Amino acid sequence: MVLDFLVSPGQATKEPWSLILATFVFVSFGVLVELYLPIRGSIIVFAMVPLIPLLWNVLMKEEEEEEAQVDAWKHGKGRLSLFTHHVDLWEVFAFFFLGAALAYTFWFALLPPETTSTLFADQLREVNLIRGSAIQGQLFNSVAQENQFWFLFNHNMQVMGLMLLFSLVYGIGSIYLLLWNASIIGVVIGTKVHELGLMGAVYGFFGLLPHGIFELSAYFLASIAGGLFSMEFMKRGFSKPDLFRHVFIEVLILLILAVFVLGVGAWIEASY
Repeated sequence: MVLDFLVSPGQATKEPWSLILATFVFVSFGVLVELYLPIRGSIIVFAMVPLIPLLWNVLMKEEEEEEAQVDAWKHGKGRLSLFTHHVDLWEVFAFFFLGAALAYTFWFALLPPETTSTLFADQLREVNLIRGSAIQGQLFNSVAQENQFWFLFNHNMQVMGLMLLFSLVYGIGSIYLLLWNASIIGVVIGTKVHELGLMGAVYGFFGLLPHGIFELSAYFLASIAGGLFSMEFMKRGFSKPDLFRHVFIEVLILLILAVFVLGVGAWIEASY
């Protein structure tokens, strides 16, 4: 596929910012497909297709480096670190997500409302549900704010749980849900652009940033944890006790950190 060659797995790891343009192109292709072909869901699916082999190879490369590190440690060469070397992988997910969010925002803001109402129908429905919950929470006192926190936390935990499950089963199955969330952000910021012009993009971005950076970080951590664990099973890593123990502890720490970070994000969002 031509789109696969926009960025290589090695480049994605060394220059993760290159994923912004590549993912922008992938999403734009999906949008154009759904504009001209009656294939519902293309804005997500056709953006996901070229990302699958790219992120799969990035994850595979990360797992191979981790296995080499454990082998070196067993032979007294080098230090064994817990998950710190996955910062590069977190950046890959972050920049790919940023590129997707920018693309969805661009197309939602550019296209006329009668087109976006059909193209982003599912996203608009989800945004209206979220806004309805937020408005309801603002009508009550601090007790309702606490309920709003638990509503947001439970909802986000369900999303993160699905990302973990998809990653465990498919390795990189969380790509679909990450693109879905990027499209939701695109609709929110794109709506602000319709209302306020270019300044709406600034207001929309900074309105989502305080809680979004925590929420999305939790999703990335869960995706990485699930992907690494899935990769170990695929390569029969459980036949190497030292490696499996290291990966299991690492995945557990990543998930505990993800739950904590998700809670911080829900608390900030409920405090608006």
